[in-house]
This record gives sequence, structure tokens and C-alpha cells, in this order.
Amino acid sequence: ETAWIASLGYTINRLTLQGQYGASDILRSDAEHLLLGVTYKLTSSAKLYFYASDLESGGNVDSFSTGVEYKF
Repeated sequence: ETAWIASLGYTINRLTLQGQYGASDILRSDAEHLLLGVTYKLTSSAKLYFYASDLESGGNVDSFSTGVEYKF
């Protein structure tokens, strides 16, 4: 059984570009996951984010996430 994941991020001023890719054969053979995202820092305690994800594991699952994070 093997699994691995690689992540990276690159910040340009208030914008952070993110990517992640991984593969596993633990639960299913040849499962793969790809995620691309962007985060925009509004203030030191608030940010907006958007993520798009593609999971291939015995079927294809696409998902999208967006939101606001605020730290009190």
C-alpha cells in the first residue's frame, strides 16, 4: 500500500495560489486527487478563498468550495 501527496503555494502580494496532487492505492487502486485554489487576504484576520478539486477513485468527483475566513 502506497500513498503520497505534494502541495505548493505561491504568494503574490495579498493573493496566494495553491496546488495539491496526490495518489494512493490504499482503498482503491490508482486513486488520484488534484486541487487548485486561490486565497485573497483582505486584512490580517480575514480572507476569501476558492478551491476546485478533482478526485478520481472508482468514479470521478468534482467539487468547488468558496468562502470567507475570519479569525477573532
